[in-house]
Formats: sequence, C-alpha cells, structure tokens
Amino acid sequence: MGTLETLIRLSQNRTEERQRVLKAALDAEAATQARIDALDGRVASEKKAATEDELLRADFPNFLVRARAERLALLEDLEKRRKTVVMARDTLAEAFEEQKKYEISKDMRDARDSAERGRKEQAFLDEVALRKKQ
Repeated sequence: MGTLETLIRLSQNRTEERQRVLKAALDAEAATQARIDALDGRVASEKKAATEDELLRADFPNFLVRARAERLALLEDLEKRRKTVVMARDTLAEAFEEQKKYEISKDMRDARDSAERGRKEQAFLDEVALRKKQ
C-alpha cells in the first residue's frame, strides 16, 4: 500500500471519529433541549393544577422560582452544548477537507500513471508496427 493510500485510510479514520464526536454533541444538545421542554411542560401542568387547587396555589410561587433557576441553568448548558456542536462541525469539516486533498492527489497520481502507461504501450505498439514494415 502506498503512502497516499495510508494517508487516505488514516484520514478516513480521523473523519469517522470526528463524525462520532459531532453525533455525540448533537445528542447531548437534543437531550438538554428535551429537558428544557419537559420542564416547561411541568411548569404548565403545575400552573394549571395550582389554579384548581388552593394548597397547590400557595406553593406554586416557590415551585416557579426553582423551575426558573433550573431553566436558566439548562439554557446555559444548552448554549455550551451548541458551541460544542459548532466546534465539532468545524473540526469535521477540516478532517473531511484533508481527506479530500489526499483522495484528489491519489486520483491525479493514478491518472498520471495511467496516461504514462498508455503512452509507453503506444510507443511499444508503434515500435512493433515499424519493425513489421521493415
């Protein structure tokens, strides 16, 4: 196996690893968003329950303070996760770009080698044809 083939294989492995990192970052972002959505749903259901029950109504402001603090923490976490996703996308793009450079170089080398073989074969056939004429 040639040097370019080795570089391509290593680059493919690096690209695949970056894809796994991006998927993990996207999954973490989605999980955090799901937690925010669930909390919002809990707040809505507690609010509805508080309008129907006097005892729950008295505790609802305390619940709301805790829920808002939790939501704020989740939003901060979501922002961090979104930054991680952006960085993961950037590193994946770089890895893919590197892999493509190696693949293009190999394709160009292969095309050059093929043209050279074709030129040599044609020269050989021309030589054979000239010898037959003599």
